[in-house]
Amino acid sequence: MLFHNFTAEELSVAQRTLKRNGKILFNNLPVLHDVSLYQISKTDDSLLIRKREHNFYRLFVCSNNDADIKKSLNSLYDDIYLLNIPTKEDIMESKSLLYDCGFELCGVYKRFYNKSIVHRDEVCGAFAHPDDFDDIKAMLYETFSTYTDYIPEDEELLSMISNRQVLVNRYENGRVGGFVIFTIEAARGYINVWLDKTGNGIPLMYKTYNVFEENGVKYVNFWINSQNRNVIVLHRMMGAKSDGLIDYTFLKNK
Repeated sequence: MLFHNFTAEELSVAQRTLKRNGKILFNNLPVLHDVSLYQISKTDDSLLIRKREHNFYRLFVCSNNDADIKKSLNSLYDDIYLLNIPTKEDIMESKSLLYDCGFELCGVYKRFYNKSIVHRDEVCGAFAHPDDFDDIKAMLYETFSTYTDYIPEDEELLSMISNRQVLVNRYENGRVGGFVIFTIEAARGYINVWLDKTGNGIPLMYKTYNVFEENGVKYVNFWINSQNRNVIVLHRMMGAKSDGLIDYTFLKNK
């Protein structure tokens, strides 16, 4: 399929046309705040939108025709594609469709929330500084997958360090041995990454919640790999609960 740049108006017209022509059968298209980051490919019955991330494309699909969407997805053979389905519903039909088009399930993550934003005294850690960039980046790529986990691009990571959005634990030699990357938007906080190899991961997370509390955060969201039961237990110990939303990640290699 051929992809090209598009405008917000072009996308809006295409979505309205699809809805007029029939019931939408498959849709994982989010709100696109900056369409300049995406490319589009259209048929009479389907929209495929992609965004470049790391060494793959993140794929979004909206279609009112099963046969057409299968044809469109089967034509993707030029690159690596990742497609996410965040839902609280059963995905058996979507899963079967994607399998038929050469995709495979490569990750299942559950979303959690925490309203217990309280100050704790048993903490450790401090804000990262720019010299920590290489240590943090190396640990991210050694531990996590760009396909299923949040790994910020270099420029974004440097910006988050500068903006005091990264807390670190250190070994005795001063090197970074653990960190939490987080985001604060008004009264809502987001835990993007939690990784620790120093043995003080829980006090580091307590420190993160102290930062949330100091900044007026009332509600925290984060995703956890459904297979990572130990981390789920630790977050539940701190008051977290699942909200029922599950994100299924499907991969198609070129």
